[in-house]
Amino acid sequence: MTSIYGYAAIYNNIDSDHDVILKGAVSNLHEQFYLFWQHDLKQKIGNIEAIREDDRGLFIKANIWNNHPDAKQINSLIRNHIVTGLSIGFKPLRTKIIKSKRMRLINLLHLYEISVVTNPANILSQIQILSN
Repeated sequence: MTSIYGYAAIYNNIDSDHDVILKGAVSNLHEQFYLFWQHDLKQKIGNIEAIREDDRGLFIKANIWNNHPDAKQINSLIRNHIVTGLSIGFKPLRTKIIKSKRMRLINLLHLYEISVVTNPANILSQIQILSN
């Protein structure tokens, strides 16, 4: 099993979708989550072992299952810094549009998945450590 660590979301930072997620926005933080590949819900590649909020964002520790058919390729892409991003899939529950800044503040959201991705919407959401 391969473990990765990193921030799946960074708080108070505008992303490429013009969203800003605020600290405390995740409504269902205590549920069980899985790790997906490129937001493809048919590609469950691992489990989220730990998830927590801190002042910077939504920090995760996840395991990529070695028995997944693409595990060797996925691990190679991560090790070679070809795929370095993390991203979340969510449903916004409470938002505020700030037209003058062309952004949406997300005060509350329902998290439904966390993915390893090539191009995260929030470029600061990166895999920090990879271990075997």
